[in-house]
Amino acid sequence: MAGNDQYTKLLLHLDNNVTDDSASSHSVTNNNVTFSSGTKKFGTHSASFNGSTADLVLSDSADWHFGSGNFTVDLWFYPTDLSSIENIIGQWPGASNRGWRIYNSAASKIWFSYSTDGTTNTEFNIENSDINMNDWNHLAWVRDGSTMRVFVDGTQITTHNCGSDSLNNSTADLYVGSLENANYFNGYMDEIRISKGIARWTSNFTPPTEPYCEDKLIDYYRVRRCFPIDRIPRSVLVW
Repeated sequence: MAGNDQYTKLLLHLDNNVTDDSASSHSVTNNNVTFSSGTKKFGTHSASFNGSTADLVLSDSADWHFGSGNFTVDLWFYPTDLSSIENIIGQWPGASNRGWRIYNSAASKIWFSYSTDGTTNTEFNIENSDINMNDWNHLAWVRDGSTMRVFVDGTQITTHNCGSDSLNNSTADLYVGSLENANYFNGYMDEIRISKGIARWTSNFTPPTEPYCEDKLIDYYRVRRCFPIDRIPRSVLVW
């Protein structure tokens, strides 16, 4: 399916590597994240997070400073333990310089948090009962004007009236799978995407059934590319 377009600012297929397949080509530091060919959603692998030392880190970027504009953060995740505080993704360095994040709390809820000034926070949640343990879940946090929406497997679970709130421009690193070397996520993730300037879903939808791809028109032919050209098997290339 399409989905790697001009709004896509980060796209991690996690097929045995941490290559960003968006046009931004962000550098990703891998700290002890391994790859599973057995438990995966799409492609050849998923990323495995051990719950104690594994995370991915990206330097701060304007690509995930959303301000008051529309955005979508979506990913597939397979939790194996939701009994403690576990950070899924975000810029949230302690008590200051906060931006936004998605995390699981010990109170059996998944929270969606953002700050408008870097210190205070606004957050809303869904219940862990909305999530399938030891199975794949598609999670999407969407801002559509003054409304934030959360979808699980294509079904809208909750909304939040954010009005004209402008999310703080945090200068912290973006962490996937931990909160700056704490609150580590335990499980697997696949097909992580950050989109800026677009609310990709505003009502219930069918979850993606394949990796996000890039559609290009080349010599009047529409070409679909789902992973970097240097990782396409030679057997499927047309010369």
